[in-house]
Amino acid sequence: RFRERTLYEFKIDTNGDAWADIAYRVRFFNTRTASNGATVQDYTIKRATGADARVNRWNGMIVDTGRTSAYGGATRISAIVGGGKSFVGPRDDPFFFDLPGFVEFKKQLLAGSTDLGVLLGGFTGKDTFAGTNVSTIAIEVPNSKLGGTGKTVGVWAAVPRKLSLGNYEQVERMGRP
Repeated sequence: RFRERTLYEFKIDTNGDAWADIAYRVRFFNTRTASNGATVQDYTIKRATGADARVNRWNGMIVDTGRTSAYGGATRISAIVGGGKSFVGPRDDPFFFDLPGFVEFKKQLLAGSTDLGVLLGGFTGKDTFAGTNVSTIAIEVPNSKLGGTGKTVGVWAAVPRKLSLGNYEQVERMGRP
């Protein structure tokens, strides 16, 4: 589940100056347990531009409201005002990793082996992450909503949480423009 006193932000630099020119912000509320035991949350997405996109604040125009999908349940897709769509909820982890094979590979490599047959011989082909999930926020918008001065935009995510005085403090940032 997503934290309610937290903003999940997607910041977009459209001109290469490493400052956000557009921000899509997602906020969750009304967390509850459905009759099947799944956690369900409502969410709102806002779009901020210019100086409003550069600050960690719940501002901008509402472009979508929706409800999270439950793991293994029906997929809920919501339309974004002006074009695009959103999906929020858990999904199967897409990353494949053969942990036993990697452990054996590392063991053989550290023992000095350079023989590919020996190094790769311990891989099982089984996905260690199969059956695990990731919490997903997917926002799809048309290129016309991204703007930009060329064919490249910088995109990064930030996760600020709300403090007791109402301000937001950034607690996580993934990627860089």
